[in-house]
Amino acid sequence: MQGLFAAEASVEIDLDPCILTLGAIRNLGRGAVIPISRSAADQVTLRVNGEPVARATISMTDRALHLRLGAI
Repeated sequence: MQGLFAAEASVEIDLDPCILTLGAIRNLGRGAVIPISRSAADQVTLRVNGEPVARATISMTDRALHLRLGAI
């Protein structure tokens, strides 16, 4: 039964110029700096296996970048 739900998935967030994958996000660690050309209130797309599944609005604080997910 467990095998029915196991599947490989590629999860990406397009932050221009970089595309973050879920694996990269997990490996970044605390305090990581990523250059992006997006700013607060911009919308980005979350893709699973290349298909857009959600839009996210960027909000930033002095310590972190946050993505608020919403439906496409």
